[in-house]
Amino acid sequence: MRVAIVSHREDELHDFARGLGSDLEWFANPGDLLAQAPDMPWNLVILDALLPGMAYQSMLQDLLRVNSLLHTAVIADMSEADLFAQCEGLGVLCAVPARPGWSDGARVMNQLCLFYDMG
Repeated sequence: MRVAIVSHREDELHDFARGLGSDLEWFANPGDLLAQAPDMPWNLVILDALLPGMAYQSMLQDLLRVNSLLHTAVIADMSEADLFAQCEGLGVLCAVPARPGWSDGARVMNQLCLFYDMG
């Protein structure tokens, strides 16, 4: 599975990324990801809502406009219920805690595999 992560916290998210166990591509700038999104076959895009200046709801809308087949997850400092309430209709697969570890990465990948009926 191919995963793109939009965050400048690559070191801080290292264990989380290992838990994903996938082909990862990092983007520090959301615009760089958007430029490639129409043509890239990512299975999942993870947005770090803690990235300074990240308007993650707008970014989710932009992703849907350029590639409606992308699944997304959001790293946020809120509960999954609160995130889903804010992102209803924007195709968010799951919420990720602000300081995720390996088990959080594995959980996200398990959810994605269940979606693809691979779990």
